[in-house]
Amino acid sequence: MTDHELSFSHFVSPRNSQIKRRYIAVGFLWNLLLLSAIALIGCTKEGPMGPQGPPGATGPQGPVGTANVQYSSWFSPSAWIADPNGSDFYFDTMASGITQSIIDSGVVLAYVKIAGDSVLVRPLPAIPTAQGIEAWDYVIPAVGKIRFTYVNNATMIPSTSNKFRYVIIPGGVKLGKRAVIDYRDYGALKHYYRIPD
Repeated sequence: MTDHELSFSHFVSPRNSQIKRRYIAVGFLWNLLLLSAIALIGCTKEGPMGPQGPPGATGPQGPVGTANVQYSSWFSPSAWIADPNGSDFYFDTMASGITQSIIDSGVVLAYVKIAGDSVLVRPLPAIPTAQGIEAWDYVIPAVGKIRFTYVNNATMIPSTSNKFRYVIIPGGVKLGKRAVIDYRDYGALKHYYRIPD
């Protein structure tokens, strides 16, 4: 047998058989790597934008959120009305957002800016002075109306320069989500509900 002649037993020997399998495995891996590279290069994200698709169906009504919160501008009373004993005063204002649904399941909050007070905004009810009795509050006497009240132990008529604001929060949202807000903190309320000054 010459150097160039190979016998069948040469190819089937255990040593050559292992080498042959290695070459086949390495060749397979190189081919797989080459095909993967071609696939990645051939698939680019560049290209013209397709035509606009048709509009989708209208979805269901979402939960009540901050977009449904209503608030008034700051306003002052034109006059206070005195009750017969002279130490209690009130004024009414119309508030169309105060519906029966709000009375039954919503929240109405009110705030005051008292003329000459060192505190910028007070949540109602408020008792701002330590000298004597002075109390500010509000009630909902009827649908569409809010009444602001003032009581003092001297027959002092409150100023018409005081400013008031109310905020209406509809029901339908679990309190767990809202419980993080201290409604007596006007700044936090204003920030959470995006209420402008």
